[in-house]
Amino acid sequence: IWDLQSPPKIKHFLWRTLGECLPTRMRLRTKVVTCSSLGAYFENNFENEWHVFFCCDQVKSVWTEVGIWHTISSHIQSFESAQEMIFNMLHTLPTHQKSIFATTLWCIWKRRNDKIWEAKNPTPKVSSLYKSRIA
Repeated sequence: IWDLQSPPKIKHFLWRTLGECLPTRMRLRTKVVTCSSLGAYFENNFENEWHVFFCCDQVKSVWTEVGIWHTISSHIQSFESAQEMIFNMLHTLPTHQKSIFATTLWCIWKRRNDKIWEAKNPTPKVSSLYKSRIA
């Protein structure tokens, strides 16, 4: 994580993600926080890291846009958790794609938070998120 060519906030985000510290709705419910367990985009799936980053229909278009969906989709059946998937991708992707992968994860989480906390319905285009949120 710490060797990635990414801003510190993305490295910190990855560290929290891999440490299973993100406040997804399912995790909040295990901490007895009253909230819906469903995804932010009104889907009929429980919101955990796996759903947020890899299974939600909204994010599949994001991964396609950045050109990594073919790699992700070929590995989806191989892992039981988002953390395993992320760890594997960070070890197997070519160097130039590792930062894109990490930044895209962060953009997906940011977009999810904008939807939940600010009632924004951001575009699935990550190119605008890269420009406006990362710097």
